[in-house]
Amino acid sequence: MDPLMDYDSHKSAKALKKASRMLLQHMDGREVVMHFLDLHQGPTADDNINLEENYSSAELSEIVFHEIVTRTAKLAAACNKVTVPQKWVGSSVALGYDCGTLPPRSKDESAIRSQVLVNIFDWGRSELNTIEKMQHMSAKEQQDRQEFWNYYKGGMERLAWVAARTYLHRFANADEWKEITLTIYDFDAMSKDDFMGTATVAVEDTDDSEIKLCNNKGKESDATITYSLHWRSCPSGSRLKGTWRVGIKSAKNLPNMDEQSVSDPYCCVKATSADGRHCFEQVTRVIQNDLNPVWDATLDLPIASDADALKKALEGGKSGLGEGDLYALLPRGVSEGTALRSVTVSTIRSKDAESPGFVEWKD
Repeated sequence: MDPLMDYDSHKSAKALKKASRMLLQHMDGREVVMHFLDLHQGPTADDNINLEENYSSAELSEIVFHEIVTRTAKLAAACNKVTVPQKWVGSSVALGYDCGTLPPRSKDESAIRSQVLVNIFDWGRSELNTIEKMQHMSAKEQQDRQEFWNYYKGGMERLAWVAARTYLHRFANADEWKEITLTIYDFDAMSKDDFMGTATVAVEDTDDSEIKLCNNKGKESDATITYSLHWRSCPSGSRLKGTWRVGIKSAKNLPNMDEQSVSDPYCCVKATSADGRHCFEQVTRVIQNDLNPVWDATLDLPIASDADALKKALEGGKSGLGEGDLYALLPRGVSEGTALRSVTVSTIRSKDAESPGFVEWKD
């Protein structure tokens, strides 16, 4: 998405860089990860692949993210084992994986996991603190190190929490999806995206179907969306039973929400599980200046083979981390615009009222 698509006269390289940075900084963790796992375009688009020979894009992203959950949990737990507070100013965590092509099924799952990256980098302004150094610091300097280390540990825990929560709602539903809501928004880089219309559909095989969208008052409008829905099974032994393939074809007669230009619509696909405990969300690309957009996008809504896969990932990060009520620790968010505004870690209390999040980070 281009943050300056409505400001062509100001689209210098410097302005675009600054606007892109601001756009990314205003995304919450859930939204960043949603885009990170989006493989429905480019070389990983899998409409015509043979699933007996290659992994699907949904299977690839599930394996990758299961590994990321384990590694971020390990990283957060490791930080909490450090007894000397550090001051790692500016260092970041990189998440990455190979998405240049869909791997063949002849490639072992462990080989896919080995190519996943969860690495700390950028140590330019960081220092390695030791017990000896700490003993020669003033009380103010020691307090400063402790404060910055608490920030760093909190950031690591937050990253691990976001990863676990995303996996739970995206990949851990082993039952059925109850319904799918298709909502179209007008992308606005500098303000909240505008609602344009919505429709809720049943989870059942559906050929291309054009249906009316409801406005913000819940009444049918002249706007329509054309979608399709088909089940695709995964081969025996897959970590997924299969996926519902949600085809977002196009929309017509959308209301214009911009005063100075034409709206830039995209579609948000949101699904709720039959038990109400999982909430999946994915978006299409943005179509610029078009009230009759054509997306021709296919998004995958997965159903897991193993309902306990998340617990196993967390246990792989640290023993005991997968225990307890994960649905309480990793709740659904509250829809606001296009983002699921999550309950923050600071409001999720463990047995220790002063320690938010997982109780097992500390030994």
